[in-house]
Amino acid sequence: VSLGAGMSTGIGACLVCLTPSLNRSLLACTLSFSAGVMIYVSLVEVIAVSSEYFAKSRSEASAAALATLSFFVGAALMALIDNCVHRALGAAAAAAAAASSS
Repeated sequence: VSLGAGMSTGIGACLVCLTPSLNRSLLACTLSFSAGVMIYVSLVEVIAVSSEYFAKSRSEASAAALATLSFFVGAALMALIDNCVHRALGAAAAAAAAASSS
């Protein structure tokens, strides 16, 4: 699965590099495709390993549910942290701009 993800990313990069001019639509499509493949690989590999460890102390169904829940809670936590960082940096940039203009 990892090999497929790497090859898909490389194929997407080659499509962009082989175009005669920078087509923003093509660039957006290939980057989106690459991001989707990477997210899928992360989801499949992380959940499989996590489910394997949870299955040592729980039933198979419970382990799979807990692994999936853990993945999405982690994704939500990262989104929250990302939002907080952007707000903090935005406030700091606004304060620096106000200080430099006065």
